[in-house]
Amino acid sequence: MLYPSVRLVLALSLGVMTPLIPAHAAQTAASQGPNEAQVAAQKTVAARQAAAKAAIARNAARAAAAKAAATPAGPAKVAADAAATKAAADADELEAAARQAALDAATAVQAAQAAARQAALERQAAAREAALERQAAAQQAAQERQAAQAAARQAAVQQKTAPAVQSTAGTQQPAVVVVAPGAKPGSNSAGGSSVDGIITSLSNGTAAVMGRNQGSQNGPPGKGGPQGNALVATGSTQPAAGGKPGAGSAAAVSTAVLGVGQSGNTVLMVHGCERRAAQVWCHADISNQNKTNNQLSSSTAWTDAFITDDQGGLHQRTLSFFQNEAGEQRVEQEVPYGQSVHYVFVFDNVPANVSKISLHSAAGGMDVENIPVAAADAAASSSKH
Repeated sequence: MLYPSVRLVLALSLGVMTPLIPAHAAQTAASQGPNEAQVAAQKTVAARQAAAKAAIARNAARAAAAKAAATPAGPAKVAADAAATKAAADADELEAAARQAALDAATAVQAAQAAARQAALERQAAAREAALERQAAAQQAAQERQAAQAAARQAAVQQKTAPAVQSTAGTQQPAVVVVAPGAKPGSNSAGGSSVDGIITSLSNGTAAVMGRNQGSQNGPPGKGGPQGNALVATGSTQPAAGGKPGAGSAAAVSTAVLGVGQSGNTVLMVHGCERRAAQVWCHADISNQNKTNNQLSSSTAWTDAFITDDQGGLHQRTLSFFQNEAGEQRVEQEVPYGQSVHYVFVFDNVPANVSKISLHSAAGGMDVENIPVAAADAAASSSKH
C-alpha cells in the first residue's frame, strides 16, 4: 500500500523538485561563483534520482504484496510474505532518503538565493559609495574654483592699491604687465613664438618683444628660449604700427595700446573700454599669425577673458565679436595672415559706479590693469557704434 505521506514525498520529489531552482535564481547564483549554484544544482539532481528510486521500490513492494496475497497457505505463502515485507522496508528506506535529498536541495537553493541577494546588496553599496565619491570630487572641484576666483578678486584688490606707473610726460597711465604663454613675468626668457617681430616697440620703447626663434633660454633681449614671448608694457600713449582700433571703435576709447598678449595664433592689442548701459565693452585689435588658416572665430578666440572692477567684482566674458571696416559685427571673420581686425569683448552686469577695470587672460598671459571706463555719454557720441 502506498501511504499518503509517501505520495506527498514522491510528488515533491518528482513534480516540484524541478522548479526548486528558477532559471533567474540559478543564473544570479552562478554569477557569484561556482560554489552555491553548483551545490544547489547537484543536490537537486540527487533528490530527483532518489525520488525515482523510491518510486521504483514502492512499485516493487506493491507487486510483492499482491503476489503474497495471491499465494495459497503453505511454505510458498510464508516466503511471499517475507519478500513483500522486505520490499516494503526497502521502499520506506528509499522514500526517507528521497525526503532528505529534497530537504537538502531546498536548503542549497535557499543558500544560493541568499548569496545572490547578498551580492546584489554589495553591488548597491559599492554603487552608492562610488556616487558619494563622485559627489565629493565635484564639491571639491567647485570649492577649488571658488577659491581660485576669490584669489583672483583678492589679487585685483591688491593691484588696485598699488601706485600706477608714471609715463615720461608725468601723467598717470594704466599699469600693464603682459606675459605671453610659457614665459615668466620679469624674466628675460622667451621663446620661439610664431609671432616674430610683429611689435618691436610701443610708444618710446615702453614695451619690447623679448624672444626670437633662436638663442639660449636666458639670453639677452632679442634672443629666445623654447617657449612664448614675454612683454612688459607701462601704458603706451601711442598706437603701435598698424595698431589703431578697427572701424566702429567708440570715440571715447583711446587709440593707445594699453597691453599686448598672444594666445595661440593670434596677437591681441588692447586699446580701452567703454560703458554701454549695464555692459562694458573693451576694444582691441586681433591679428592672425596662422599662415594656413585665415578664419577666426569668436567662439574660440580669447574665450577665457575676464575683467575685475574697482568695486571688487569679477565678470566673465559674455560674448565677443569682430567689427569690420563697414562697422558690421560678426562672430566669424576671415583675416589674412599678418593682418588685424577690430575685436570687441562684452561684459555684462557691471555696476554703474565702476570707473576702472582690469582685463585678464590666463591663456594669453595678459593682465592689463587700471583701464579707465569711458563714460556712457561719451561712448554714445561715436557715430559708428
